[in-house]
Amino acid sequence: MQKKCSRCGRSIKEVGRLVRVTWLGFRAPLCKECRAALRKESKTSNKNIKKVRVK
Repeated sequence: MQKKCSRCGRSIKEVGRLVRVTWLGFRAPLCKECRAALRKESKTSNKNIKKVRVK
């Protein structure tokens, strides 16, 4: 049985590490594209958080 990406619903042949997904609250399988997008989002959100803390 193939796993499906929890974000976009595409089937994943190789399920790598389960990524912690904040909107689900638990670790979930993601496809490569979603994992890359999530990585970009987390970097930008971390920058924003740091700016808020500095103020």
